[in-house]
Amino acid sequence: MACGMRKGQESEPVPTRMQGECGHQQKLVGSRAKKLLTLFGEVEWKRAYYQCQMEEDQEPDAEPDKAPKCSHGRVPADELWGVQGTRTTPGVHQYISYLCAMLTLEEAAETFRRLLPLRMSARQALNLMKPVGKALAQREDEEVTALFEEPFQSKTQEPASQQSRKEIERLSIE
Repeated sequence: MACGMRKGQESEPVPTRMQGECGHQQKLVGSRAKKLLTLFGEVEWKRAYYQCQMEEDQEPDAEPDKAPKCSHGRVPADELWGVQGTRTTPGVHQYISYLCAMLTLEEAAETFRRLLPLRMSARQALNLMKPVGKALAQREDEEVTALFEEPFQSKTQEPASQQSRKEIERLSIE
């Protein structure tokens, strides 16, 4: 897995400057190593790290109030693989989420350790489940809000099935 992630990076030249989301020019600071937990085990690879820099033509002590210093950092490789701000891949999140839905955190971590070549504690499982829990709680809140707003919506039009239905004069049941 590590070789696959590194493949192509050796041959591609790394740009020395990029533009960040904040609009500032970012300069290549260097390569940084990252350990990532995947379904195949722990993988370590180096990736380029960019950081916003003060403009070169600006004097460092020239009116610091007008030019606030920006130090946003960015790692394009993390964005490419979808692992920015985390040490685990989406596959690991999916597996531990499935196990935690059926078992206690301790049992899920133990099962995860037995099935995959990774170490996982109950605390790590809890930390990985927090975003899933927040997303489920948000979805539930939206559904509850929709249910509470439903009685206040006007119901002046009847459904088409009720408009075309004729009244039954006599109903016989055998």
